[in-house]
Amino acid sequence: MHQKKLPPENIPLSQWANPLLRRLAASLAHVIPPKANGPSRPLNLLCISFVACALLGTFLVTPSADELSGNADATTQVRLHLPSVLLHLDWIPAPMADESDCSGVSSVASSKHCYTPKDIQRVNQLWGAERIHTVAAWQTAGPLCPVLVAILDTGIDTSNSLLKAREKDSIVLAGSSGPTDLYGHGTHIAGTVACIAPGAQLLNVKVADDRGYCDSSTVALGIRHAVSRGAAVINLSLEVEHSPELESAIRHAWREGAVVVAAAGNHVPAARGTLSPDGDAATSDAELVAESTLPLPCSTMCTLNTPNGRKPEHNVYPASYVDTIAVTGTMQDDSLAPSSNRASWVDVAAPGFRIPGYLPGETCGYLTGTSTAAAHVSGVAALLCGMVIDSSGNGFVNDEVRFAVETSCTPLPVDNIGHGLLDARAAVDILRALNAAA
Repeated sequence: MHQKKLPPENIPLSQWANPLLRRLAASLAHVIPPKANGPSRPLNLLCISFVACALLGTFLVTPSADELSGNADATTQVRLHLPSVLLHLDWIPAPMADESDCSGVSSVASSKHCYTPKDIQRVNQLWGAERIHTVAAWQTAGPLCPVLVAILDTGIDTSNSLLKAREKDSIVLAGSSGPTDLYGHGTHIAGTVACIAPGAQLLNVKVADDRGYCDSSTVALGIRHAVSRGAAVINLSLEVEHSPELESAIRHAWREGAVVVAAAGNHVPAARGTLSPDGDAATSDAELVAESTLPLPCSTMCTLNTPNGRKPEHNVYPASYVDTIAVTGTMQDDSLAPSSNRASWVDVAAPGFRIPGYLPGETCGYLTGTSTAAAHVSGVAALLCGMVIDSSGNGFVNDEVRFAVETSCTPLPVDNIGHGLLDARAAVDILRALNAAA
């Protein structure tokens, strides 16, 4: 697939762009008919060269180091900037089809798999989705019927065409801006789920305000609303205080047949002293300061870390509740992502480092943390919910889906990360075997 060529690192733009401009002008010169008299041909060449310079300058000039770092005081709330290399891609939602086996889900006329070449193109831009073998899972799964996934977060910005097409409904429990996402976190999470699960329809449950704050009671209420709307998967990329109300809502969701996925949480250096309500610590490493255009998340809950950068055994809510799939984050080499928690109650690991995705205002950026790792698991859970049958005979399929997600993981040489690394293709294989045996 063709991608825009980016400037080589540490090489001045002029050293490689100028020859490219000359070749471009020379190529375009062939389409200009020569004139017997007058200066029109040189003038046309000059105009073309000028336009080419302007276009390349627009696409290739990168921000300075000062612009990326922001030169902000580490002890104050700062504003983060997008990195110099972004995925501003033409991600267009696939057309809707009316096939009987997958009504309302995008599909290719020549196949019955309910995904399109555009869906594959999206996944190919996401290293995390590739790492968990998403496309191979689609190819094995067959028809993928619609599944409602509740995103309990900061809202969803539907200026993005894919998310606008996928959002089925919204419930606003926090903030003053309606269902839209001013903070950006919910949009990124929703985009990851939508890209991994072509059949996912999104229920936007806004439980955090426009600064990213949320609390246990609002999250509990959001969970119950999601269950009442029929959500098959509930994504909780957030961290709040324990409460009986929240635990009861999680238990209710599981007993009503929903798969509940929660971020295991992250920690930040003691100097910062805060965890975001979603648990994504974009400031825990100097390299991650340029992860987003959004304000630095903060919350009322402060935590301290051990000297080795890993918190001791502790509970994070709602992830440590028994009825959730608790997810920690990994890097490209399958090591634990910076600041990602690990504990005996963690169930699985999934990609959670510099994951590209959608941000408000039709832009793209990166997210690091267990929040985006949880979104990968929710996407795979939605994929499985679209093909599973009730092999246990208990009237629900969330037990089959959770079994397939957890038992198909690839073991990793890291302690306290549960069953290992998420593998969508292997999970589909296990579920197909369960379906066949039913």
